[in-house]
Amino acid sequence: MTQNVFWLAGLFVVAALSAAETKGDVAGVVWATEAGASERLQADVAALRAKRFMQPLAGYLYSEEVVWNEYRDVGQYKLQDGRRLTVDLNGLKWEQVNAWPKGKKLHLCYDESKGATLLDPESKHVLIVRAITKANGQFAHPLDRYLESLDASSTYDMMSANHEALRLWKLEIDRAVREILGYSHLPKDVRAQFIALTKTRLDYCKQQVDFGGAAIRAEITGTAAGPMTGTYAERVYRDAYAQLVALAESYGVFKNPVGK
Repeated sequence: MTQNVFWLAGLFVVAALSAAETKGDVAGVVWATEAGASERLQADVAALRAKRFMQPLAGYLYSEEVVWNEYRDVGQYKLQDGRRLTVDLNGLKWEQVNAWPKGKKLHLCYDESKGATLLDPESKHVLIVRAITKANGQFAHPLDRYLESLDASSTYDMMSANHEALRLWKLEIDRAVREILGYSHLPKDVRAQFIALTKTRLDYCKQQVDFGGAAIRAEITGTAAGPMTGTYAERVYRDAYAQLVALAESYGVFKNPVGK
């Protein structure tokens, strides 16, 4: 059941957003992303990226070669390593993707503008990845592997990586919120409830991070408290995003006109 929730979560297609929604200026919506990121921390993250042994494809924060296995169900695809992807074909017909041979090499990528994507190196076509689960049904995302690739070891580097993780998980939360708000057939009352929920979700995250961080600092008085607090915070927002992806499945009914 858990697997199905996450697989189906990605079935919603990005609807056309108004100019205001694209900017994030939607009445009543509280956004996760915050302005004013530390230039010093950003510079440190850039240095960590540059030192990575394996560099991603140009234009991406992270990429890995993956092996196509099979088409599973509507919008659901399986990689050779057992990961299951829910994707927006982004203009392709499912018959075209279904014709891909088992063993075809692809690239699973992540960048800030599109989020998670699946790149066909032959055609250069990009599929938008809406959800990923491991073979055991657990939530997964290439953002996790990007953060691991930074290989932060010093206290300061770990805190910079924590900052990067928080920034990007918040970005993914906002991306999912914008997509749901873009449904042209989202009823006004449901839209209002969803907007209220976005504030509740972020209020919970902030309170949980504040409470958990205070508890960690009360027990750990040395420099380790910084990275430990940061790691706790990023897990809170990661979990919030995973739950939002699951929730998106129930909103998929508002993509199309009633009866379509």
